[in-house]
Amino acid sequence: MNLLKLTEKLISIPSFVDEKSNEKRLADFLYEYFRQNLPWFKLEKQIVEGPRYNLIATDSNNPKLIFLSHLDTVLPKNNSQMKPKSTNGKLYGLGACDMKGGLAAVIKTCEEIGPTDNLALIFDCDEEYYFKGIEKILAKLKLKPELVICPEPTDLEIVNGCRGVIEIEFEVLGKSAHAGRPSLGINAIEQTISLIFNLQVELQRNDYSELRSTTVNLSALQGGKRQNDQIIIQGNVVPDIAKVLLDIRPANPNLEAKKVLQIIKALAKKLNLKIQNEKTNIDLKPYFNDRKRLNKLEKAISKTGLIPKYRQNLGNGGFYESAIISNNWKCPAINFGPGNKDTAHSNNEYLDIKSLEKTKEVFKAVILNRKSSGRN
Repeated sequence: MNLLKLTEKLISIPSFVDEKSNEKRLADFLYEYFRQNLPWFKLEKQIVEGPRYNLIATDSNNPKLIFLSHLDTVLPKNNSQMKPKSTNGKLYGLGACDMKGGLAAVIKTCEEIGPTDNLALIFDCDEEYYFKGIEKILAKLKLKPELVICPEPTDLEIVNGCRGVIEIEFEVLGKSAHAGRPSLGINAIEQTISLIFNLQVELQRNDYSELRSTTVNLSALQGGKRQNDQIIIQGNVVPDIAKVLLDIRPANPNLEAKKVLQIIKALAKKLNLKIQNEKTNIDLKPYFNDRKRLNKLEKAISKTGLIPKYRQNLGNGGFYESAIISNNWKCPAINFGPGNKDTAHSNNEYLDIKSLEKTKEVFKAVILNRKSSGRN
């Protein structure tokens, strides 16, 4: 099975997560594939929840180079996405670029090279959802790798950083009054808008320039009049409560959810508002790896005829597991792989087949360069 055929096979195995589907079938396929084609790896199934598990393949107890690939995809938009199709040099299908193409490139690289040393391949669950898989990995493994590569779709560019993500929810309390005399009340909805605007300004004061600016997205806002622990919509009343959900993408590595809530409460006090029922759903830091730590990676890429190119505007992308790994294991972690992130999660997801083959060349050069030099 060549690289293209393996990628097509992986696409044909559903690994989105809903009531009837999860990553298990794909993990089972990979487990058997390793047993038959890469028998020198020690395999471990790490239970995440129910039938879902991470698959860990290692050739030593102290891996220095790690490839981290996620097994899951987003939900399909239509059934045709589950049928891979190659045409005009492109491979279409759900997960083609995010990230079954990159995952296949990792496996075929190792298969073609043969037995290695100090190498680990980790395939985890739930990256597209709540990072349950990587949480299990970090709880079990305390590793000190020299480099971690996530084969995410990057158009063969090196992505060496991203902003973090903080998701918090809370309630804003104002003061009710008759709509005919609004000056006697404090409109919780209107003042919440002012609060969020002020928060955006405050959070951008100490941004890390490489990651551009911290952004604040008001993801949900529900307001009205409090009545028996419910929110009542009533036109002739100044609303005295607003429920808020915020998605914050911090560019400052020192900005955490606890600090954000402190700032929100301070700003609310100035507006005569009260904050209650705060809840932090996600609290993940940004990361940035200086290029000086990636010299050997650049040399390996150059050996394939590519000019190493770094992604510009790192603050424009999403959040990646490479950030979680880098922040926890204190190691360089980057994204590099085939396909364009803009086509991921779309009805027409695809990757360029030539970039798939080139990714395999790069991964082979990275592994062989480490074997010859003893380091990444």
